[in-house]
Amino acid sequence: MRPQPSRWCAVDPTERPAAARAVHARFTPSELPLLTSSPHRATAIRAMARTLSGLGRGYLGGHAEITSDGTPPRGCRSVAVTECLAVARAVDSALRGGRGTAWLRLPDRNERNPRQLPDWNR
Repeated sequence: MRPQPSRWCAVDPTERPAAARAVHARFTPSELPLLTSSPHRATAIRAMARTLSGLGRGYLGGHAEITSDGTPPRGCRSVAVTECLAVARAVDSALRGGRGTAWLRLPDRNERNPRQLPDWNR
């Protein structure tokens, strides 16, 4: 028999949220030399700055939105690395005339690097 959730609790404690499998980053460039990210990630902001200066556009700024398709594990280093790589690829895409988005799959335990997912109408 399945336990009943409390009548005062809006979330069923017996169901677990889906684990994240991919990270999506969207970059919107701006003329103001200010870099922001939502949610705030200092490592993602540094990745944006490195990519912009590497492309010779260090005077530009922009905003990055980082989302995932589930609940990422807390404190996992591979999530932070994947977010930074997705932001860097989104910045590169936006400055080269693309859509400014990037999807990266989170690595499994046996994999070393995140894999790029195709960006089909996402």
